[in-house]
Amino acid sequence: EEMPELIGGVESIANEITYPETARQAGIEGRVYVQFIVNEEGEVEHPRVIRGIGGGADEEALRVVSQATFKPGLQRGQPVRVQFSLPIIFRLTEEERTQTIQPQSSVDFENPEVIEKTMTIIDLDQSENSVSGIVVDSETREPLAGANIIIEGSNIGASSDHNGRFTINHTDSELSGISISYIGYRQAQINF
Repeated sequence: EEMPELIGGVESIANEITYPETARQAGIEGRVYVQFIVNEEGEVEHPRVIRGIGGGADEEALRVVSQATFKPGLQRGQPVRVQFSLPIIFRLTEEERTQTIQPQSSVDFENPEVIEKTMTIIDLDQSENSVSGIVVDSETREPLAGANIIIEGSNIGASSDHNGRFTINHTDSELSGISISYIGYRQAQINF
């Protein structure tokens, strides 16, 4: 519901980054994409370069992103983990391209983008008066606590517990399906 916010804005990262000398001398420019998780405390976890340019720029982008702090994302007022991808642009000045004296490099940023992951339900059990299962990340199979599960065409639903489990009791004998939503993930639907 509320996305994490970089404390100090992108300027807080821009002020810390140094254009690597190896990249500068080799004329290396481009975008480095760093993917990471903002945890419930607003700290960066598991940063990794998902697309780099070499010349030391990848390592410098990782170093600076690792030190960043965020205001954590919120789901129903509770802090949650959110996965981000941050593109950092390394660009040489015109003087550096023509190899004149007194080079001054610049580093630009684009807005962080949310990586939409996918989720699924395992151990799905549908009976005449209830539906239950476990909401998990499709790739890692880790349970997703706090996912919203709604019976389609109604306002009846539940949230998954800390193990990703949910149970919805209902009186509709002709249950058509359920819809599952969780911040940072694509909405999923299961039809019966």
